[in-house]
Amino acid sequence: MRKNTFSIVKLLNTYIRFSVSIFFLFYLGSASFCYANKPILTLFTIDTDGDGVYDHVDIDDDGDGITDTTEDANLDNDNNPETNATDTDSDGIPDYLDIDSDNDGILDNLESQNFHNFKPKTGIDTDGNGLDDVYESYPGAGQGIVLNDRDGDGYPNHLDIDTDNDGIPDNIEAQTTAGYIAPNPDDVATYTTNHGVNSAYIGGLTPVNTDGTPPPNKPDYQDFDSDDDGVLDNNEGNDFNFDGVPDQIFTGVDTDGDGLDDGYEGSEVDDGFDVNDEIDDPANYLPDTDGTEDVNYRDLDDDGDGISTPDEDLNGNGDPTDDDTDNDGTPNYLDFDNDKGPDTDGDGVPDITDLDADNDGLLDTTEDPNLDGDDNPLTDATDSDTDGIPNHLDIDSDNDGIPDNVEGQTTDGYIAPSGNDSDNDGLDDAYEGTDNDGIVPVNTDGIDELYRRGQ
Repeated sequence: MRKNTFSIVKLLNTYIRFSVSIFFLFYLGSASFCYANKPILTLFTIDTDGDGVYDHVDIDDDGDGITDTTEDANLDNDNNPETNATDTDSDGIPDYLDIDSDNDGILDNLESQNFHNFKPKTGIDTDGNGLDDVYESYPGAGQGIVLNDRDGDGYPNHLDIDTDNDGIPDNIEAQTTAGYIAPNPDDVATYTTNHGVNSAYIGGLTPVNTDGTPPPNKPDYQDFDSDDDGVLDNNEGNDFNFDGVPDQIFTGVDTDGDGLDDGYEGSEVDDGFDVNDEIDDPANYLPDTDGTEDVNYRDLDDDGDGISTPDEDLNGNGDPTDDDTDNDGTPNYLDFDNDKGPDTDGDGVPDITDLDADNDGLLDTTEDPNLDGDDNPLTDATDSDTDGIPNHLDIDSDNDGIPDNVEGQTTDGYIAPSGNDSDNDGLDDAYEGTDNDGIVPVNTDGIDELYRRGQ
């Protein structure tokens, strides 16, 4: 009788253990399905950021201060970042496990914050939810970093390869020009090992801050005027013909959604997260007027004339681009010889010291009748054909289609210009004579038409 009782009890215990086991396996199986079919044992032992909190409990799996749910676009509407996970830079590492989600070399923890209010991690997690306490209003609140969008383009900084919208990618601005290192062509395995960071930037880039202002320091990739010279980076970094006007401009369209406006894209506007946008050598690609110190957006003296760009803002309106002393189309801050005035004939001798400013062989003093009596052809200059170009700058002063150089000489005695100016006075050697004589104009009919028109 006792033996039978023991057998029944034993049978009941076995049944209970079997039922519990089946229930537990069913639970794990369900959890595995919910979490992207991860292996059951792995699901509860992964700690991606090594903070001592397993991922299935951790609300910030990669430890960047941005909560997992914030890093997921939740396109499947299940509020689970592990299913249909967002991978912004398409490196094979979902954003919630990627510590550099746009792959520009600047780690998300640094890039996602406003530099004025940057808070580094403290390593303290009082409530054990996996989120550093410094990113919570109180332990357990779970807010995470409030994402910053420096340029207001709708892409938070850590998902934007041009945070300040100046057309110069963050990957370029975060590094020195001379020491620039382009990203490596990493595969998914390498990105997995490095938690989404390109192997060229292990540990993350320490962003360059050219001007060091305003405090707290704002790095170039978040600074609209990196050298603080009064000319914005979106101008200096895109003015390739040095006329003070950018050749590439903002359009408001971003086809590939990488944060770099189509107006600044390279050969392909839909190239995804090409973090340096084909600029593998910024020192030779970006505008650099004087070829010294640094490229223009980081050079306080763009033309290398010894006068800083802010000091070349002669009208004092805070905009150096509209100051052009010699009216040659190049603003002073990009014009090394702006104080010498224009050089109409391009012979290297500025008009103010050129004896023959239009290079027709006739001296400027010959081409101006000096009606104002000041012996200066630059003042109250004569314009015979009223074409808006004074005679001393006009190679066809009477607008008859015959160059003054030809009409000024006899037909039989015509001497062509030599193209040489040995004494650099602006007068061609062929017409120097004994004392900078120039051509003495021929007057075939003996009537001075110039004076007749002036009467």
